[in-house]
Amino acid sequence: MAEVTVSRGALLLDCGGVSAIADGNRDARAVLIRARSEGRQVAIPAAVLAEVVTDRPDHALVDRVIKSVDEALPLTPERARQAGILRARAWLLRQASGRRLEDGRPPSAVDALVAAEAVAAGTAVILTSDPDDMELLRDAAGLSRDQIEIIGV
Repeated sequence: MAEVTVSRGALLLDCGGVSAIADGNRDARAVLIRARSEGRQVAIPAAVLAEVVTDRPDHALVDRVIKSVDEALPLTPERARQAGILRARAWLLRQASGRRLEDGRPPSAVDALVAAEAVAAGTAVILTSDPDDMELLRDAAGLSRDQIEIIGV
């Protein structure tokens, strides 16, 4: 299976990003509008779809957001392995930091998959409802804020 990599500088939406746009969050919509005006690709990793697609009648707005993106990124074994490594490294960083662990678990696998897509692109913007975990995953990848911008909603 060939790897599909999002374009450099793309806007990646995680579950919280999709939901915030669908719910009409002004900040989230402003990020989407800015990305479009800057000519950025807007993408959703396939793993995110597994969390946000419910087939409920009241999820028409979520479906509209999904249909509006430029690409739904497929989950490949290589990207899944990269995400697993990032997740493990992030967990070690969290433990080493001495920070109180709120839920006693590493970042979610879906968050790690979103981060792995951003890492593969080299530069990206991530719209997320979990900026702390995304920052931890970015740090685990050894990348800077200039390379992966994380915007919390």
